[in-house]
Amino acid sequence: MNFRFFIVLLLVKCFLVSGAYGFDHGFHSRIIVEVEETGKSVDIGWILEPLGIEDCTENEFSSIRECYVNSPISFEFLKEELKRRDCIKEVEPDRTCMIENIPDDTMFDRQWGLHNTGVNEGVFDADIDAPEAWDKHIGTGEVIIAVIDTGVDYNHPDLKGNIWINEGEIPGNGIDDDGNGYIDDVRGWNFYGNNNDPMDDFSRGEIYHGTHVAGIIGALGDNAEGISGVNWKVKIMSLK
Repeated sequence: MNFRFFIVLLLVKCFLVSGAYGFDHGFHSRIIVEVEETGKSVDIGWILEPLGIEDCTENEFSSIRECYVNSPISFEFLKEELKRRDCIKEVEPDRTCMIENIPDDTMFDRQWGLHNTGVNEGVFDADIDAPEAWDKHIGTGEVIIAVIDTGVDYNHPDLKGNIWINEGEIPGNGIDDDGNGYIDDVRGWNFYGNNNDPMDDFSRGEIYHGTHVAGIIGALGDNAEGISGVNWKVKIMSLK
């Protein structure tokens, strides 16, 4: 065989192999392989070994196999190759996941509507699955929510970090800087008193309703104080 032709052929072969095997740095070192249940011992080593995979499962009768990938082959390619076999039911990467984002707020254990653990004769998991949602998103601080109520205590330690501030206004200058018809509406507006102070001063006992509602919506979460809002990072505009 011509030496140059052999070199070209070898390079082409290497290119095709590397492309097919999808060499990258993002491969999963461990995968979970589910085999079809037959009630008998199933040896899948002959399928795994050519792909550089080692079956680490001690129980050869188990339908779930924990496997270690010894070669930098992309997961997508591995899954496609393995599922071509009739005895392979499913293939998934072995991921490390956070299970429930539980905040450290001191009164969170009382917020059964967000996370019901069944204490005090409660119904386990009768809640809105807030920790599961927080695993995916806790807010960005860019969403503005107007609370139309008795006002909001914008100095409350569990709320003041999430209070909306009108950046178009210069506080206390007596001028309607943003031209919206409301002078110095820095934190919202008091329509009841027709002024720029939307502080919550209406209570029944120790409960200030507007502040209570604002806390449910957006009390600072995971700040080791008070309760946790459904949205940890949000902007609360008070409209009294």
